[in-house]
Amino acid sequence: MRGQGRHVFFLQDRALSLNLAAMDNPYSAPNMVQPPSGQAFHIEPRAIKVFGVLHIIFAGFGILSVLFGLVFIFAVEPIFNMLAENMAESGGSAAEQEAAEVIRLLGDMYQGMIPYYAVWTAISAVLVILLMRAGVLLVKKRKKAASASHLWSWAVVGATIINIPISLLYTLPLQREFQEKITEAAGTAATSASPFESASEIVGLIFGVVIALIYPILALIFLKRANVTEFLAAQGK
Repeated sequence: MRGQGRHVFFLQDRALSLNLAAMDNPYSAPNMVQPPSGQAFHIEPRAIKVFGVLHIIFAGFGILSVLFGLVFIFAVEPIFNMLAENMAESGGSAAEQEAAEVIRLLGDMYQGMIPYYAVWTAISAVLVILLMRAGVLLVKKRKKAASASHLWSWAVVGATIINIPISLLYTLPLQREFQEKITEAAGTAATSASPFESASEIVGLIFGVVIALIYPILALIFLKRANVTEFLAAQGK
């Protein structure tokens, strides 16, 4: 009995040694840990977490921008009127009167642009909501995360394209008009915009469009890659 017990112990110890050796052997078939039948392991692409965090951060900045836009819409007229009145009442010199008139004209200009700022603030609020939702879904690795981010990217592209003719036909001409009035109020002869000034305005507009579209396009490219879509498609929710 004692010899038989030693033999059984030897066989068990030998079997354990063979199993450990098989685990350490890179050329042996994996028989200890295997994925469930019909499934495969997916390594999480780094772009999911990176863009998820960036989406949330930029959405936070977007919330601040929307709040500033709301304050600007409701406070711009009272602030400029108060400044103009204080400047006019502080003294009767010609310079102070001119400064008060310039401040009043600035207030009128921004007052005339309030419809534009109101529409753009509303659009920005929608974009911020879409961006925050996409960021949270990406961080949580939800199945719809990539499509939510794509929706935000295309929404930004569409809003930016719509903003181009509005800027060319409304905001830039309004700024030129009031710039001429401010120049006259300051005591200098008003001149029409030179070709160089018009070209610089257009270049500035194009530069702003490019800057606004860089991040949405990068998010669209990286989150459309096959490894990202395959990993998110394998998630349960």
